[in-house]
Amino acid sequence: MASIDRHRVARLMELSAAERTLKGPERLLREEDVAQLLRAAYDEASEPARAGFMARVKLAPAADWPWSAVRTTTPRGGGGVVVGLPTFGTITPPAALTLLLGQALSPDADPANRLPDRNSSEGAAWEPLYRALELWDIATIKKWWHPVGWVIPGAQPTAHATSSTQASGDVTPTNGGGVSTQPEPPSPSSWTTGRVALVAGTTLVITGSAVYSAVSLSRARELDRLSERLRAQEAAR
Repeated sequence: MASIDRHRVARLMELSAAERTLKGPERLLREEDVAQLLRAAYDEASEPARAGFMARVKLAPAADWPWSAVRTTTPRGGGGVVVGLPTFGTITPPAALTLLLGQALSPDADPANRLPDRNSSEGAAWEPLYRALELWDIATIKKWWHPVGWVIPGAQPTAHATSSTQASGDVTPTNGGGVSTQPEPPSPSSWTTGRVALVAGTTLVITGSAVYSAVSLSRARELDRLSERLRAQEAAR
């Protein structure tokens, strides 16, 4: 069984599109949205996924962080720098996709985001979705979205989503390359649910009902340390 959070996939589409167009102050304002997505995805990713993600973003220019993590690139001309992932089709998917495809399955995972294991007999029917995600084929990915979760196009949806998930909103495909999303539903182990905020760069303030474990905090700090190293590297130039 795999878990791929469709709300985070939609957020990544949104931020990846914004990365290509936003300039100046507006771009700076949206950096926290990028950082929030990365922290949540990194915290819930497997160790191999984290390692793959870190290897990719370290190859990008330090000045481009954190936007480099959501950037799509083209193999020739006009698309920026390709950073360490084999190019599928006409683009290289965002580095953050490595985290989303490598989420560690936990009991807290939203049932609406669960998929059969790709290598299982049941997973064969889901191969087009797995492949579309690898290719960052947005048009195809949207065909698998449904309010109750991931659904095979043309199949009768199964209401396997929890009531809390249904109440909190879902991903709604739109025309063109844009994606319309409701606010991401909270999960007990995510960065956003823990409501962890950085104060003066070092102090962590935790509010809400969920309390982060030491492991979760360590993972989030690892990503923040990467951010600090990249900025220090750029300042030293």
